[in-house]
Amino acid sequence: MDTPLFLNSSDRALQTEGDPGVRDRTFVTLDALRGVAALAVVTFHFREYFFQYTSHGYLAVDFFYMLSGFVLSYAYQQRLDAGWKSAAFLRARLFRLYPMYFAGLVGGVAIALVLRHAQLLTMRSSAVIVALVTSLFLLPFPGVQADPTLSLFPFDFPAWSLFFESLANGVHALALRRRSVPVLSAVVAFAFVGLLLAHHHTGRLDFGVNRQDLRWGLFRVLLSYCGGMLLHRLWQAGTWRWKAPLLVPPLLLLVVLFVPATIPHVTTFDLFAITFVFPLLLLLGASVEPGPAWHSTCKVLGQLSYPVYVLHVPAAEGLRYVMPSLIAHGLRLRAPWSGLLLLALVCLASLGLERWYDLPLRKWLRRRSERFQASPR
Repeated sequence: MDTPLFLNSSDRALQTEGDPGVRDRTFVTLDALRGVAALAVVTFHFREYFFQYTSHGYLAVDFFYMLSGFVLSYAYQQRLDAGWKSAAFLRARLFRLYPMYFAGLVGGVAIALVLRHAQLLTMRSSAVIVALVTSLFLLPFPGVQADPTLSLFPFDFPAWSLFFESLANGVHALALRRRSVPVLSAVVAFAFVGLLLAHHHTGRLDFGVNRQDLRWGLFRVLLSYCGGMLLHRLWQAGTWRWKAPLLVPPLLLLVVLFVPATIPHVTTFDLFAITFVFPLLLLLGASVEPGPAWHSTCKVLGQLSYPVYVLHVPAAEGLRYVMPSLIAHGLRLRAPWSGLLLLALVCLASLGLERWYDLPLRKWLRRRSERFQASPR
C-alpha cells in the first residue's frame, strides 16, 4: 500500500491514464488486505470503542510498508531503470499522499481548536503554531515542549508512518533504483540488525510515533519497504508465485493482528510476522485475484484503506468529545456499538472525500504538473 503507503486500483487507473510507461496490472487482493489492515488499525488505536480489538494492530504499518515497496516497484521500477527522474517519482508520490493527508490534518487541527477552547488541550500556543507549520510540510514536530513521548504529528499522529514512507520513497529513487537482488538483500539484512538494536534500546517493536523513537523508525520502514522491493524481484522472476483460496490471506492477516499482546515472547512473534508471515501474505495476495463475486468488495476495501488510516484519529477524537453530550441526551453507546458508529462515520467520510476531493484534486495536480513541464522556459 501506494500505503502506503497506499496505491490501490483506482490510483493505478489514474496514473496510467495517458501514460503508457506505467504498468497497469491491478492487485485487487492486495487492495483488500490493505483495507483489512487499515480497519484493524482503527480498533487498535481506539480499543475502548470495540468489544474485541487488534492487540497487534501496530504490525499493520509494517505490512503497509512491505506492500508499498512491492506495488511501487511493480508500477514504477521499469521507468526508474530507464532513467525516470527521481524528482518526478517523488512528485507522483507527493500527489498521491498529500491531498488526503491534508484533509486529515485539517480535521485534526479543527478538533485541537475545539479542545483548546474547552481548555482540554495542554499544548502551549507556540507549540500549536510550530506543530501546524511542520505538519503542513509533512515534517515531524521538533518539540517546543521537551517531552520525548510527544507525537511527531500531534494533530494526526498516524502521519508519522507517512513521513517515514516518504523517506523510504526517497531512498528508493535516489539510492536503490537499479540495485540488484544481492544489494537489496544486504539492505534488508542491515535494517533487520538495526531493528534488533532498536528493540534492545526500546524493549518493543511498535516504535516510530514519538520523538524518542525518531532515530529508530528508519530501520522499521527500510526492513519492510525494501523487503517488498526484494519480494517483487523474486515474484517477477516467476518462481515465488503461490496460490491459495481468496479468503486465506485476509483471515491469516486477521489472526496475526488479533493475537493477544500478552503472549510469551511477543517480540519473537512480531519478528516472525514481519519476516515470514507478511511476505507469505504478500506473495499469496499478488498471485490470486478475486472472482466477480468478491471483486467489488476488495476494490472498496482498497479505496477505503488510505483515507480511513489518515482520517480515523480526528473522527474518533471528535466522537470522544461529543460522547458526553450524547450520553446526556440518553444515547449511551457501549462497545462495540460505539466502534461500529466510528467505523461507519470514517468509512462514509473516506468514500466521499476519495470520490469528490482526493481523485479530482490529484487529476488536477497531475494536469498542472504536465502543463508546467511541457511549457517553454
